[in-house]
Amino acid sequence: MAERSTPGQPELSIVITTRNRYAHLVKCLESLALATQGTAYEVIVIDDCSTDETKGLDAAGVQREYGLRDVTVVHSETALRMVRARNRGAGLARGRLVLFVDDDNVVDRGMIRQLVSCADSAPDLGIVGPSMYMLKDREKYLDYQTINLYTMHTRLHVDGADRELNESDGIPNVFMVKKEVFERAGYFDPDLIQSFTEPDYSFNASRYGFRTAMCPGAVTYHDIDLAERGRHMGSIPAKSYCLIRNRFIINRRYGSPFQRVVFLLLFSWIWPLAYSLSAVRNRNLDRVRYYFAGFVDGLYYSLTGAFRERKSITGPS
Repeated sequence: MAERSTPGQPELSIVITTRNRYAHLVKCLESLALATQGTAYEVIVIDDCSTDETKGLDAAGVQREYGLRDVTVVHSETALRMVRARNRGAGLARGRLVLFVDDDNVVDRGMIRQLVSCADSAPDLGIVGPSMYMLKDREKYLDYQTINLYTMHTRLHVDGADRELNESDGIPNVFMVKKEVFERAGYFDPDLIQSFTEPDYSFNASRYGFRTAMCPGAVTYHDIDLAERGRHMGSIPAKSYCLIRNRFIINRRYGSPFQRVVFLLLFSWIWPLAYSLSAVRNRNLDRVRYYFAGFVDGLYYSLTGAFRERKSITGPS
């Protein structure tokens, strides 16, 4: 059920997906109230079946409490997970630019202005995002990322050259997409569920002539702790599973035949083994079976190009 506060034709649509993180969402909305000044915008909040205070949000209340305008709040009655939640928001968006903001972000006051300027600097810049800092200590942790299609290792880079743009293999967390990218390349692939979804979209968009880049002049502050291993090793069954399986999907879709062979023979088996060893060390033995299920189904996809259904793992948690 969607509730919209006011009509209008915005230039920018801001899509926030959230689930049971009300305190984070409040800080995010407060920061957006400052960052949107001088911009024709709408805000679309997609609540993915929250059971905390988020379920009580309504469009008029968000507008009144945080000084935002043209607000839509959607309370999904079925579990969407991140990809489908983003697609729901993108489908409602009316702006020529769509800004996705994960709820655990405090965006810099000048971020939106800088991202719009970056996006408009070249017609083939289809996806742009800000440099990312930790909220707790204001330490930068990401200017761009690269994915090695031989090994399927993702490397996070902090750029010391102070360039205006950094080409990136996808942008996590906060990123802006031109509406024409959706019109030509379609939406995010819901079969990926989570993990590697942004690189998949950027690689796919590149087939239609669109580049992905991060703009160091734009800044977001991410309210996470990179030392929290559970978050990055798969804190829920679906993420543990997708962390392994989706590497095979990206490799098959975008790697050369040689890269695919190298990955399958030399590196594919290392990922579930490494993650499992870490899980054992941290006494998270239940994750091991999800990693190896992801390996089996990833190998199946690599060989056949078809997905296997694992509703017992990927269904609502």
